[in-house]
Amino acid sequence: MRRRSERSVCRAASICAAFVVAILIAACSPPETDPDALRRDDGSALYADGTWAAAFSRTNSHGWRPFAVIRVRAGVIDQVRLDAVDAAGNHLRDVESYLEQYRLVSGVRLVDALSGFEQTVLTRQRPGMIVPLGAVDWAVQYDLLLREVVGLAASAGAGAGSATAVSLPTAGPYVAYDDPDRLGWRAELTVAFTDDAVAAVSFIETREQLDGNRIIKRDTPEYQTRFGGFAGTDSATVSAGLADQVVGADLVGPAEIEAVTGATLSSNRFVALMDQVGALRSIATLPRRWDRF
Repeated sequence: MRRRSERSVCRAASICAAFVVAILIAACSPPETDPDALRRDDGSALYADGTWAAAFSRTNSHGWRPFAVIRVRAGVIDQVRLDAVDAAGNHLRDVESYLEQYRLVSGVRLVDALSGFEQTVLTRQRPGMIVPLGAVDWAVQYDLLLREVVGLAASAGAGAGSATAVSLPTAGPYVAYDDPDRLGWRAELTVAFTDDAVAAVSFIETREQLDGNRIIKRDTPEYQTRFGGFAGTDSATVSAGLADQVVGADLVGPAEIEAVTGATLSSNRFVALMDQVGALRSIATLPRRWDRF
């Protein structure tokens, strides 16, 4: 009886140990909230194993080139990396001065937000994220990248992998300002791109009034009457004439823009701001080991 009792205890202990190991394995496995979403109709894995990455073609308005990487193992996304590099090769997460400036302006700790975005993908096994108020600008960029990389993993054949990061056009928008002139007018330029060509341009000159309100030059009848009297044109026509010269252009180097007759000062400001935008859209090389987690 004693030996039989001992064998029973040992057998029970073995079963309990196996049960505990199973629980630990399950706990360490990648979260899978919707198992059906990871399988095709024929039962095959939705995502191909491998490392998949995408990056924007150029740096954004803040001087960073965001990129996203996912790793798929056994058909499940088990690693996610969201990062960015600047033209000098610095990693976004390592530049404390920018992170602190972003926190002061937005109220968001960007590194914490990125970690939250990554965890959301691991949990949901698909793009989509909970965005803290103030981090919408970065969330939009990473959402586009994640949709691209998850789409790559879903469309690839079995056993495929990624050797290079897919490049997405950096659309912007890019915003550039200058200092107010002697009359208090400040120029503001907004540019959006398609690939490397200019898709849309907005050029305005604004002035802050004593009451704190901001007025736009082209929408100020009193100014337009005086300006038109000696220049023979108006600010809306000037802005349109300048924009028409660059929309559709491939701006690889400094912009070549002719001054609009009667508006040399505004034309010069426009050229200077276009050059600022060109400097923002720099090339930043991805780190050599972009596929390492």
